[in-house]
Amino acid sequence: MQKHIKYFFSSPETRTQMLLYYATHDQMMSTLVKKLENFGYRINFSWRLAHGQYDPIVLSLKNTKGVVGNLKDFFANNAPKANITLSRRAGLASNLHHFLHELVHFAQDIEGQLNFPMIVKDQPVSLLREQDFIDLYLFNEAHAATEAIRASHRLMIRHNIPEAWWGCYLSRDWHDLSSRYHNDLGNRLNEMHAARRCFEGWYKLPLRKIYQKKAQMVFSYFKSLSSDYVHADFCMNSFLKDRDYLPSYIYHSDPVYC
Repeated sequence: MQKHIKYFFSSPETRTQMLLYYATHDQMMSTLVKKLENFGYRINFSWRLAHGQYDPIVLSLKNTKGVVGNLKDFFANNAPKANITLSRRAGLASNLHHFLHELVHFAQDIEGQLNFPMIVKDQPVSLLREQDFIDLYLFNEAHAATEAIRASHRLMIRHNIPEAWWGCYLSRDWHDLSSRYHNDLGNRLNEMHAARRCFEGWYKLPLRKIYQKKAQMVFSYFKSLSSDYVHADFCMNSFLKDRDYLPSYIYHSDPVYC
């Protein structure tokens, strides 16, 4: 109880250090934290936000001439950082679970998995077709939710750090998925099979409709910037097969895209 009280009344800097400290107890999340620290980051706490938010890095160049040089200039002059925002109203349990979730989104971003368009002269160079954009957006949410639940459970079972687990288990959004995952493991289901059921179960949540609307809004924003852009060739299955860092349950799960 003492650490929960300390966390709630702590400064943003102390909150951040506590989240990083607990996350690094999990091997996978420790790797992501190191990548986050090497890349550079800002973790903010907002009274208006109830959950967590990761802001994807969108490259915006002045022109296409000498793109490599432009990219070097962009990173040299802008020093982009990963931006994660968490709820100031939430306690340690909720913030820690959402931090793990947003860490996965950061990993997706630096691996090119979010596939947000490059902006040149305030216009997107290319853009996925709307349904492809939505499919990928939903996939990334299901992937992040599953990995955050798995990591939260590992922290509880292997390291006696239950906060992140209670953050998802007691939440309205993630209770059903985390409860199913926990029960599957309790029934001695193979962990990867339990993770697959968790991933597939995300698509059946009422929450999916909310994320689908968000994806449509993001797509509409990029589309509104210009009508003169190239549709990028895209096949979800081929896109995912090129990413061998993804866990194996991804390749044995529904939905099948193309």
